[in-house]
Amino acid sequence: MKAPKIKQSSEAIILGLVSGLIGVYILIQWKWEKDADILIYLSVSIGLLSTLSSKVANLISTGWMYLGQALGKVTGGILLSIVFFLFLTPISKLQKVFSGKGKFTNNSSSQTNWHDRQHTFIKEDLEELW
Repeated sequence: MKAPKIKQSSEAIILGLVSGLIGVYILIQWKWEKDADILIYLSVSIGLLSTLSSKVANLISTGWMYLGQALGKVTGGILLSIVFFLFLTPISKLQKVFSGKGKFTNNSSSQTNWHDRQHTFIKEDLEELW
């Protein structure tokens, strides 16, 4: 996997990570009333370690970006597969059932859908294509 291009400073990434962990902790406490003190300990330790050492902050931010890049590749494929199999495949099957012959069926006696067009292209054919 290529090294991710980091556009933000490592301090901004660490701040977002710590804020996200605290936000998840608050959500868990408020919504499910579960004990999730490990998130507070994790966020405090990440914040303290990155404050004390810039090398640790760079290491944590680079690791976080690698994780984000890997999750982006995995979830992109999963989401596209779900859309394909849950939406596009049933729609195509229903179209095939209800439409009878499709647009591309050959209604004539010829063996192909290609039509020979005897046309010499001129300059005006290529102007304003759309």
